[in-house]
Amino acid sequence: MPTMPEEKIRVNARIPKSLYDFVCSKYDNISQAINIGLENLKKSKTEDCHTPADSSTQDDINPVVHTDIQALTERTEEQKARIEEYKAHVQTLNTEITRLQNLIMEAPDPIELVKLQERNEGLQRLLEEKDKRIEDLTREVGTLNGFAHYFKNVEVKQIEAPATERKKPWYKFW
Repeated sequence: MPTMPEEKIRVNARIPKSLYDFVCSKYDNISQAINIGLENLKKSKTEDCHTPADSSTQDDINPVVHTDIQALTERTEEQKARIEEYKAHVQTLNTEITRLQNLIMEAPDPIELVKLQERNEGLQRLLEEKDKRIEDLTREVGTLNGFAHYFKNVEVKQIEAPATERKKPWYKFW
């Protein structure tokens, strides 16, 4: 008696792209791969539907999973190394912050520093004025010394009053 074709049901599933690409490379079409996988599951003695019982299917899937795990492990190691670098950098920055805080604490008060600068500028102006005054006085002393020398060497001549005015009569008193 001829066997009747078995009734078929459409199945939709979402699977990772890497698994889809792997299945497409091994089987003619997705339906064939799904049927083989489900048959193997049916034949398996375990009731856990998440672990495939056929070792060939497990071996076919393991390289993809192994590659993914290896890539993730490498990325994790890289990220751990970067985290260590960041920790070292943060430690360096914290040390620099502490050094700068100590430097700020030891620095003079800016307001006091401005007051001292103003006072220093005022004293500088006074010194400049003093130096100018000393120069002026030195020139004046030199001039006065010249006059003094001149008058020391010149004979003093007295000017006589005119003869009529020499003696005034006693009754003219103004």
